[in-house]
Amino acid sequence: MRANAPFLLRVVNGALANATTLAKKILFLRSRSKKSPLVILFFGVLLYFITKRTKLVSTYLH
Repeated sequence: MRANAPFLLRVVNGALANATTLAKKILFLRSRSKKSPLVILFFGVLLYFITKRTKLVSTYLH
């Protein structure tokens, strides 16, 4: 299990990077519309689930 730790961390970091770039793109597109509070709420929930997932992975590794 220890041997897979760097690979899993790379995967998690890649997923986080993809999520943040996607969030920036969508927030940039949505900045002109008036639905920004909904978008912020959506990404807050998304970020919460991503951090929960990473915590699960880290506890699974240790």
